[in-house]
Amino acid sequence: MGFLDDIEFANESKLDPVVKNKITEISARIKQKGIKLGLSTIAIFEDSLFFYALPETIRNNDQSLADLLVNMSRFQEIIYSERNKRHDGDLSGLFGNEINLPESVHFNGRIRRAESGNRINIDYLKSIGIDPSKVLFFRVTQPPVNTTSQKPEYYWTSDYFEVCRGLQSEISPDQRENAIILVAGIDKINLNGGLIQDVNDDNGLAVRQIGQANFDQSTALTKIIPN
Repeated sequence: MGFLDDIEFANESKLDPVVKNKITEISARIKQKGIKLGLSTIAIFEDSLFFYALPETIRNNDQSLADLLVNMSRFQEIIYSERNKRHDGDLSGLFGNEINLPESVHFNGRIRRAESGNRINIDYLKSIGIDPSKVLFFRVTQPPVNTTSQKPEYYWTSDYFEVCRGLQSEISPDQRENAIILVAGIDKINLNGGLIQDVNDDNGLAVRQIGQANFDQSTALTKIIPN
């Protein structure tokens, strides 16, 4: 799916007039300052499933919402140009040296293939005025059975609507019944040994954690419960 398809998908997502009006008003104030916002980023915040899952301290604070809108829009805006830099051999930006990861074992015992990708340079984001803690990434997963059954959560993407599509079409009905969407800043998911670019890029940036540590789901910014 392309950019316009993504916006069309967003328009079909769960919309609440109260949420849409709030985000429209905040976006207008941001644009009055000469700051550009991405349509796909605005669409994420207009999605009521996402919006009402945000912590109350964020969704009831216009400045907190504005900070997320601005930083996520800036991040989305640079992805294409940063990919071009990487293709030209410039590894001084968002994409650094290629990292090769050996085969590993899934939590269920299956073998995970060897993978490789360019390291994501979080410090570069800071250097160009993007706050990594305000760039949200998403992952569909299952909640832990109990407090001791956390597992790794390797794969994340900045493309919220790609996650929503996958939730609807790429997992079994049994898994879908209990599935959740984890939401975390890229700074948080970077803590497990760093990140490499994943091969499954769509309109956003897909990443894979380098380390093999379990992810404590309670440390996520929020969890979206679709059902």
